[in-house]
Amino acid sequence: MTRVSRLLVGLATILALAGCVHPGFTGMKNYWELHTEDIQKLKPGMTQAEVQEILGKAPWRLAFPQRDEEIWSYRYLDYHTRMRSSVHFDGRGMLTKATQEYDMDYYSGSGDSGRP
Repeated sequence: MTRVSRLLVGLATILALAGCVHPGFTGMKNYWELHTEDIQKLKPGMTQAEVQEILGKAPWRLAFPQRDEEIWSYRYLDYHTRMRSSVHFDGRGMLTKATQEYDMDYYSGSGDSGRP
């Protein structure tokens, strides 16, 4: 293979792999990048932007218009234990509470543990 051919194959490979990253995942952190210490930084009254700065973009977001509430869900590690945090916001986008619990989807073996 000539040098130019190898360069073109390498460039095509890089472009193909770059296309594997879904644009919707931009700004999300993987569960192994988040830890209990990150969740503990959250304080009631923080804005959604402040929470996103600490935890990254939420992989799961649920809106409850009649309750005037939005909930973001994150997976993270507490040492080697897989955990989940639900981050609750009021209608103004202010943090009201953040809960921590075991990631039962992972530990129950009930199927897809999701991303990230």
